[in-house]
Amino acid sequence: MLALDDGHETVSDRIRQSKSNAKLFGNDYWAQELRHLHFLGSCGYWIRLDKEIGDRSVKTVLALFSALLASGCAGTSVVQTSGNTAIVTARAAPVCGGVGAERVAVREAAIETIKAGFDKYIIYDAAAQNNVTATQMPGTYTTMGTVNGGWLNATTTYQPGPTIYSGHHSQAFAIKMFKASDPAGGNAVDARTTLGSDWPKLIKQGSLTTCT
Repeated sequence: MLALDDGHETVSDRIRQSKSNAKLFGNDYWAQELRHLHFLGSCGYWIRLDKEIGDRSVKTVLALFSALLASGCAGTSVVQTSGNTAIVTARAAPVCGGVGAERVAVREAAIETIKAGFDKYIIYDAAAQNNVTATQMPGTYTTMGTVNGGWLNATTTYQPGPTIYSGHHSQAFAIKMFKASDPAGGNAVDARTTLGSDWPKLIKQGSLTTCT
């Protein structure tokens, strides 16, 4: 039976560790932390803050990370287990959802079937995993007031920090491939039909990189 495992440190892991070691969470602290923190992106990329420490840099790295998540990126890997069997694994960004990861895995299975010289395939085993987490980043306090007769009349407002999504959806399929003329593949899925009329372009492109 297929199984999926991922030992990568997530954003929430690092933030929990930081919170246990820190006494004060302000913009300056988080700017320093983010300078050394590698964000695990939705498709295995790492974003690192290399600019000057400061509130603007914090916003820069968060914007870059958000852009990566919004891109709907995905990645695939294939392990050939025999002459006509393989394990196809797809990982997709949080925005793709589990359905997006499944779609990528199905299309990658069809691509690998054709690349291996076959025409059809069946999925005889499958496994899925979801390690997506949402982390609320620290917010900021703004105090504004007036002094009148030696008295301070002030109001403090709190602006919540952004919510950061990390991790990915994974889908793995174990497939068996068949030639079109093989009677054993009578109920198998046609790889070219799965990919549609653009199948030659997808074969040339190689591994899929988006879930769209």
